[in-house]
Amino acid sequence: MPAPELLGGLAPEFGKWNTVYQRFRRWTKAGVFEQLFNRLAGELQLDTVMVDGTFVKVHQHGTGAPKGAAPATNPGTSKGSG
Repeated sequence: MPAPELLGGLAPEFGKWNTVYQRFRRWTKAGVFEQLFNRLAGELQLDTVMVDGTFVKVHQHGTGAPKGAAPATNPGTSKGSG
């Protein structure tokens, strides 16, 4: 069982932390979250996908650059004449 201080910051409308925890456990054991996920995933339509590029990070080996090529300069850290 989680420590009360981990759930102690709940808004009063959620009730006591132990009640929230027990409900979560019951729902998990009953498969409520799995059913919810499957229902939502079944309705998923990938006709259009929008990706916010500010969160996209590529591993250094996933850039497609040939081996031995000089690493690309990060524009935010370039040493310009400014």
